[in-house]
Amino acid sequence: MDNSWKHNFYNMLSLSESLSDEPAKIAYEYKNKFLPKKLYRYRSLNKAHREKQNLENNKLYLSSPKDFNDPYDCECKLNYHLIIYYVYTSLYLESFSTWKAEIFKKSSLDYRAMIENCPHYRKSYLNKYKEHHNVPKFNTLISDIKDDILISCFSETYNSVLMWSHYADEHRGICIEYDLQDLYGNIQFTFNRAMYPVIYNRTLADVTQLAIDTIFKKSSKHVLNYVLIKPAVHKAIDWRYEQEWRIIFPRINTREIETPTPSKIILGSRISKVDEEWLRDLCEQKSIKVVKAAHSTIYHSINIT
Repeated sequence: MDNSWKHNFYNMLSLSESLSDEPAKIAYEYKNKFLPKKLYRYRSLNKAHREKQNLENNKLYLSSPKDFNDPYDCECKLNYHLIIYYVYTSLYLESFSTWKAEIFKKSSLDYRAMIENCPHYRKSYLNKYKEHHNVPKFNTLISDIKDDILISCFSETYNSVLMWSHYADEHRGICIEYDLQDLYGNIQFTFNRAMYPVIYNRTLADVTQLAIDTIFKKSSKHVLNYVLIKPAVHKAIDWRYEQEWRIIFPRINTREIETPTPSKIILGSRISKVDEEWLRDLCEQKSIKVVKAAHSTIYHSINIT
């Protein structure tokens, strides 16, 4: 499947000045053209009280990436040498007149080495780099990403044997279907604005350019928010079978958000009789369709009955 649209979307989003300005609105509208009509959440019923309560109240629990099974989740890479290079040269150029600066820019001199090898300049500019108001702010943000973000994970598919095993208590849990058409109010905002497609790569998300933008731009609120989003939407290529979308909220004070009523609940093939009876009763009350997964007797696949 061609996923170039995902890169297009994130490139569009990175160019906006805030997550609510016109360029961002255009980016989200572009992304929503590719938003599936239905998304799925695999859930274990081990934490029965929370999950059952959420189903009763149309709520969804947001998780910290520190609790995820992938240690690389929300990790990123940052080229500090390149950042220092930009800061050094920027501050150094400020000490020249315009014409000297232009000559300096066009010269073939290794000016980073020149600055770093000059004790006076190196000490002066490194201190200015360290004292810059955005630099410590950004460094703290990078180290605290997993503390500053909450995520809820969805999939485009409901019949992944692996995801039933990993996230639905080895087929004892459920898979919840959400119909994303005709949403309204806060729910529409959550599923249209806060829902992001995951990109699968062999390398960690690189936030170096975002760091440079943060350091040199006067207004960095959007950049700092996007720094939280970018690592959260990049995962190792090994996870691509999940076909994942994520609701991502930076720095909010609640772990629960409102959801639409599920359009369907798929019962795991090994669900307990107690859980199955409770869920069928609930779904009858809320007019939710119920089906049950079964293992194929021919293929390594799941049939829905």
